[in-house]
Order: sequence, then structure tokens, then C-alpha cells
Amino acid sequence: MPRINRFEEKAGFSVVTNVENLRTREIAAEKSIGKQEVINLTDKMREDGSLRWTPPEGKWNILRFGYSLTGHRNSPASPEATGLEVDKLNPDFVIITTN
Repeated sequence: MPRINRFEEKAGFSVVTNVENLRTREIAAEKSIGKQEVINLTDKMREDGSLRWTPPEGKWNILRFGYSLTGHRNSPASPEATGLEVDKLNPDFVIITTN
């Protein structure tokens, strides 16, 4: 399965300059997973974190994404922009403005 080139740097786990130059090589369409093929199983999760779902016949890759608060405060940042880290993938919590 193809992997994202230097995903650690792109995810911000290390310092890198010119991240836009860290391109991931192109892959054939048949080796990728189309957005329409993704199934959100959030409503199939139990309170204890286990999955309650019987998949249709076939080969499946199940990916679980999650987070937990660490109490880490973002930095470096100006005082008015300093605070606890946020789920940057949730549009309800991140406001994107353009000029």
C-alpha cells in the first residue's frame, strides 16, 4: 500500500522547512481508495471503544482516528492566540479566514 512521503514532517512531528516541496509520488488510481468507498463507522462504536459492525464480504482496511487531550498549550504563539491545542480537523472548532 502506498504511503505518504515523510508523513511525520507533514504532520508536524518534526521541524521542516519548505514542506510544500515534500511531495508524495503519484500512484495509480487502482492502488488508492476513493472517497466514495470510505464508510464512517462512528455510529458503530460502543462506549468501551470496541466496534460493533459486521462488514460485507470482501477485504477491508479499518482505520481508527482519535485523539486525547494532553493539556499541551500551543506555542510559539502571541498571548492572545495561546491556549490548549484543538482538533484542527473539525470545522466546528477551527475558523479559517482568507484575505
